[in-house]
Amino acid sequence: MRSAGAPGTSGPTPHTTGCVSLATSCTSRQPRRRSSPATHSAAARQSALCAGRVETEGMRRKALSSRSKRSVSMRKSRDKKTWKEGVEKERGKKSWKGGVKGRCLPLHASCPRPLSTPSFHAFFHFGGPRRILPSRYIRRAMRTTASYELFPDAPSERAMARARYLAREGRIAEAEKAYRDVLAGNPDLKVCWAECFELLRSNGRTEDALRLAEAARAQFGNSAFPLALMGAALVDLERYREALSTLEQAVELDPDLALVWHELGYAAFRLGDRNRALLALDRAFALEPHTETLRLRGRILRDAGRYQAAEVTYEGAAQAADHHEQREAAEREILVTRRYAFYAPRRPDEVTPAERWFAETGSVVLASDEGPEPPTDVALATALLELARDSGWRFGQVVAVGPPSDAWQTVADGLGVPLVGRTGFDPEACPLLVARGGGPLPEDHPWSTLVSAVVRLGTGLVFLLEHPGDTQPRSSWEGADVIGVLTDGERRGSRTNVGHALAEAQHPAARLAGRRLSR
Repeated sequence: MRSAGAPGTSGPTPHTTGCVSLATSCTSRQPRRRSSPATHSAAARQSALCAGRVETEGMRRKALSSRSKRSVSMRKSRDKKTWKEGVEKERGKKSWKGGVKGRCLPLHASCPRPLSTPSFHAFFHFGGPRRILPSRYIRRAMRTTASYELFPDAPSERAMARARYLAREGRIAEAEKAYRDVLAGNPDLKVCWAECFELLRSNGRTEDALRLAEAARAQFGNSAFPLALMGAALVDLERYREALSTLEQAVELDPDLALVWHELGYAAFRLGDRNRALLALDRAFALEPHTETLRLRGRILRDAGRYQAAEVTYEGAAQAADHHEQREAAEREILVTRRYAFYAPRRPDEVTPAERWFAETGSVVLASDEGPEPPTDVALATALLELARDSGWRFGQVVAVGPPSDAWQTVADGLGVPLVGRTGFDPEACPLLVARGGGPLPEDHPWSTLVSAVVRLGTGLVFLLEHPGDTQPRSSWEGADVIGVLTDGERRGSRTNVGHALAEAQHPAARLAGRRLSR
C-alpha cells in the first residue's frame, strides 16, 4: 500500500530506520501546518531516531497511524478540490468565490450531498478524473425486513418487497393478494409469477398453483417458463405422465433454463428414477447454482442410503444459502442425515416407525418394538426412570401439565424430587416436563411456553406419554425429547426397549444433545 509523503512531495515516505535517511527529513524545512497528536508522535519518533535511541514497537504503531491519518486527510482534500473544480466548471465561473453578481447560488442549493462525500456521477458529469472511487462513495444495497437481498432502486424489487415480507411472516392470504396486485400492474414480471406459484405450492394449494401456471401460459405463450410451472403443478397433483411430457417440451424450447431441469429432476425423483433425477439436477446446478437444487440432490442421495454423500451435499447447500431460512433448513437436513446414518446400512425406507421418528425429529421413543398389547402409563413411566438412571440424569423437579396421572407420581417418587404444577416451574432446578400428549397444542398453550423455555435455556427434559405418529412437530420449540409410544388414533401393541432408547439418547444429533440434564 502506498503511503503519503509530506505535503508538496510525491512518492512514498522512506521506511528505513537508519539515521542517515531520517536526518534529511529532520533538518529539512517543512510547511507549517496545524499540529495534532499524530504529528507530535511522528516528530518524537524521528527525534529519537536521530538521537540514536532505539525505536520501540509503540513508536512504530504511532508512526503508522500518523501516516494513515495524513493519507486519509490528503485524499479527502483532493476529492474536495476536485468536487469544487467540477461545480465551478459547470457554473462557468472563474473562481470559487467569483462569478456574475446575482447568479452565484449557495453551494448547498445545487449540491445534493456534502462536499466530503461527492456522488458517483460527479466525477464523470463534471469532467473530473476517471478513477475507481473509494467504497465509501458507493451506496450499499439495502435489505428489506424480510432479509431478502434486494435492490430497492429496481421498481420490480420494490413492488415485491411487501409480498415477500408477508410470505415470510406466514400471512399467506395477504401475501397472495400482494403478489397478484403486483402481477396486475406488471404482468411480464416472471420472478413474481414464480414466487406466487411457490407460495401456493408450498401451502398445499396445488389446484390454485395449476390455475396460476395456466394464467402464466396465457401471458407468456407456449414458452419454457410457464410450461415449467405447469409441469411442477402436475407433479404435485401426481399426474406424472402429463408432467413429464410438459417438462420435456419445456426443455426442447429452452434447454438453458435451470428451472426446467430442476423440476424435471423433482418429477423423476417422485417417480423413483434416481439416476435420471440426479442427472437433471446436475444440469440445473451447472446452469444456475441454487440451494434448493442441492437440497433435493441431498434428499435423493439420502433416500438411496448414501448418507455421507448426502451430508456433504447438504453442507454445500448450507454454505451457499442466501437467506437465514435456507441455511437453517439445510442444517436441519444435515442432522436428519446423521441420524439416519445411525441405522446404516439400512436405507430410510427400511427402518421401523420409531426409528424413522427419531431420525426425522430427534425424539427418542421408549416403546419401539412390537408387542402383544399396548403399554400402560405406569409401564412407560417406569421405562423413563430406567432410562434416566442409565443415562445419569438427575432432575430437581417434575412439572406436570394437563390432566393428572398416576404415572407422574411414579416418576417423582422414583427420582426422589417434588411433583409441582406449571406455576412451580423453575428452570434452574433442571426440571422434567411431563404431559400426556396425544395431539398438537396451540402456540399460546402453557405447555408450548414451558417447552420453549427448556429449549432456549438448555436445561431439563421434555417427556410425553404418547404422540401421534403422523404429526411431526412444526419446530424445535414443540414436540418432546422423549416419547413413550407413538399412536395412530389409539395405542397399538408394543413394548419398551430401554437399551435402544439409551443408544439413541446418546447420539450427538439427538434433540436433547447439549442439554444440561443434571442439577
